[in-house]
Amino acid sequence: MQGVLGAKLRKAREELGLSQAAFARALGFSSQFISLLEADKRAPSLSTLNKIASFLKKDIGYFLQEKEAAFALINSADTPVRQAFTAAHEYCHYLKDRHEGPLIDNPDVFVDEYVSLYHPREKFAQTFAASFLMPASKVRAIIEKEFGGRKLNLEQVLYMKRYFGVSFAAMLPKMRELGFLSAAQFEEFIKRDPESREAEVFGGRRQGKARSARPILSDRFRLLQFEAAKKQRQTFIRGNKE
Repeated sequence: MQGVLGAKLRKAREELGLSQAAFARALGFSSQFISLLEADKRAPSLSTLNKIASFLKKDIGYFLQEKEAAFALINSADTPVRQAFTAAHEYCHYLKDRHEGPLIDNPDVFVDEYVSLYHPREKFAQTFAASFLMPASKVRAIIEKEFGGRKLNLEQVLYMKRYFGVSFAAMLPKMRELGFLSAAQFEEFIKRDPESREAEVFGGRRQGKARSARPILSDRFRLLQFEAAKKQRQTFIRGNKE
């Protein structure tokens, strides 16, 4: 709500043709207090806000609602996993940087070697995207459940990559960061061609360019769908028995 109340208060006051001083006198406040409210340097109490709203003939909700239009353009020619990472990156910009005006990201900001050349917010958004798509607690839980919490081999990294629906290049740093790859493994795997091995082990999928409007879902998403359907079916059966 930062910046919303003050701007709306100032707009409503100016629509009545009142100066800050005249507005303050009418309400029984000081000019300084009104100035601080409009600058969002003070927050009014509920009773004060109600008094202001009544004087301006506005609903109190008018000063509390923040309505924004936001959109992000994502290249449909990118691979689905790249599109997902880009969406998470841009979502961070919406949450953190939307008041700074439109942002146009160069494709290089999604490459770890180049992101440091850009505004610090890009590094923050990149880190956010990785954490958003690959939550550390969930990654650890899956590795503990499936692989006993030990160091991973290439095939297991590919499994994790498919589970979370991210690229191999995104999954490797996460595995290294969480201690599931040694420095030597990381350097070895980063030089490998993962697609051929993935095709051998899992049958391969999703790394090609997007060819249709059909969504391409990660293994994790499919598992969640299955669990939700199973739970719904069990609930339905219990309801029938009752």
